[in-house]
Amino acid sequence: MAYNPVNHADISSYRNYMFTVSELSGGYNAAGKVAADNQVSQIENMYFQDGNIISRGGLSRVGEKITGTFHSILREEFCGSILFHCGTAIYRFDGEAAESVKTQIPDESSLFLRMNGKVYLYLKSGKIYEIENDFSCIEKEAYVPLIIENANQALSSYDVCEPLNMMTRRVKCSFNIVDGIASKMYNVPYDIDENYPINIYMDGEEVDVCYASRTDKKRIIVNGNDTGLDMGDEITFEYTIKDEDDNFDEYFAKIFGCTAAFTYGGTSKDGTRAFFTSNDDYPGMYFRSELKNPLYFPDTGSDTLGDGSEKVTGAEKRYEKMYFFTEKHVYAMSYEFSADNGASFDVVQVNTGIGCNMKNTVQAVDNTLVFGNYESGIYLLQSTEIFEELNVRHISVNLNGKNGGGFFNEAGAVYSSCDIDRKYFLFDGNLLYMWDYGRTPYYENGDLRKAEERLAWYIFSGFDGCISLFSLKNKLYFLRGSDETEIMLYNSAIAEDTEFDDEGNTVNVSVKSCFMTKNYNFGDSYSGVRKRLLYFAFDYEFFENLKADITINFYGDGEKFYTFHPELPLRSGRIKLRLPPYYARSFAVEFSFISGRTGISELAFYWQPSERIKDNM
Repeated sequence: MAYNPVNHADISSYRNYMFTVSELSGGYNAAGKVAADNQVSQIENMYFQDGNIISRGGLSRVGEKITGTFHSILREEFCGSILFHCGTAIYRFDGEAAESVKTQIPDESSLFLRMNGKVYLYLKSGKIYEIENDFSCIEKEAYVPLIIENANQALSSYDVCEPLNMMTRRVKCSFNIVDGIASKMYNVPYDIDENYPINIYMDGEEVDVCYASRTDKKRIIVNGNDTGLDMGDEITFEYTIKDEDDNFDEYFAKIFGCTAAFTYGGTSKDGTRAFFTSNDDYPGMYFRSELKNPLYFPDTGSDTLGDGSEKVTGAEKRYEKMYFFTEKHVYAMSYEFSADNGASFDVVQVNTGIGCNMKNTVQAVDNTLVFGNYESGIYLLQSTEIFEELNVRHISVNLNGKNGGGFFNEAGAVYSSCDIDRKYFLFDGNLLYMWDYGRTPYYENGDLRKAEERLAWYIFSGFDGCISLFSLKNKLYFLRGSDETEIMLYNSAIAEDTEFDDEGNTVNVSVKSCFMTKNYNFGDSYSGVRKRLLYFAFDYEFFENLKADITINFYGDGEKFYTFHPELPLRSGRIKLRLPPYYARSFAVEFSFISGRTGISELAFYWQPSERIKDNM
């Protein structure tokens, strides 16, 4: 920042000097006394934009009230909308209104996945819904695998075909016909659940023949006339395995209890396999689907990160690798394919000691992964080629202070994050934090401390009751609600309402915002020199013609010595305030705003060195 240099020999009580802060673009810095000149020591509900440090707008409800408990959301845009499951319906939100896509579905926890140009919703009870790009929605059945083929009737000889599907107890078994099918008995590998139908196929076509299954036995008896099929023809049975067989209850709990889903593998951007993970009841586990089939998760396609003691809190792709985050570790998955071995997904540990324990905070910003840890702050995954080789960078010292930790909401918090307009947003259930990485991207210059301290962070309050945030069409939206009601919200540039009652109606409570500069000594050469602050000047602008109630407090060496409430009749202008006599080595100014949206810029301090020690009255 610019200031007018002077020599000590020039110090005179008859000469005035000016110190200017052209723009407060550096955001918040918890270590206020050593912050850069363009940073502030306190801030709430303000951020830098177009040369001004500007107060945020309020929140305004979008569309009609939505009834039901919020369950899950597809955070990425799908055909111009965001999809979410609330209560007994799937909704699409286009930025103006929420419209139901499917109603009368179970009111239970769920998980979205986008794959093959469609969206799938998986419910904890095992139901699956498929949504097309025209938003038509149908219930889908899980894929039924052919587990054995070329079997004889006694099941003493057969070929193993496909693994069991963890999403369904339905299986298919294929047998060779030796001499017709009249009154034949076929052994099958698992006990039959007689509460579900047995479908019979001959040469791939479903047929209607009589059959009888024996209770608690692995046998199917077919009763009927000879069908005329010759030796070597095929008969296939599709049936449901009994609950207690082969741990299907555990399979269902593992798969449908996951809370994170993504696609990965192959050379396509969309990925060739679906992955489920982040099931707190099964820490560290992840599950892989069959090729391009999100309805088939074979029981051979699961694995565990590390020793399985840590919960998976996030997963995100960076370049050609997929990264898993647990509470204290980071893992990288790579994809390879060979003609001999097929596809392989190898996982290696790339960092230990620091992980993500703030679920839903992992985001890819500029192809670099950012994640939160409430014990020590926010981190960036910089390099991953060599294990623990400076691959994790701490980037939130301006929020956490030099000692770090203890800043974010921990107890029972529901975290959320999104990336919009080159800004990273993190919500901890209480406050909203924003890293303006478009203006201050992270780059190393040989000094890790300075690289971190130059990052611009901002803090916003007034989001009580919000449970999720997402971006759509370059706007930031919020979901707010209780166990019974959810309401769509968005961060409006013109609305003044910022709080809601239990019914979701707006309460006329205006946005309160403030910022306070660091303590300026007007140049290191004068850090120990007492000064008198004569005038203070600044530019102001009211946005959307919403004037704010402004309070300005002045501080000398940390002590408040003057408060002023300016009357600003014009929409914009420049103000120069004459200040009462006060002597200090450093000065700071604090702005507070109620209502309206105001931008402040071009701060200027007019001061005069003091030749003699003078007492403040």
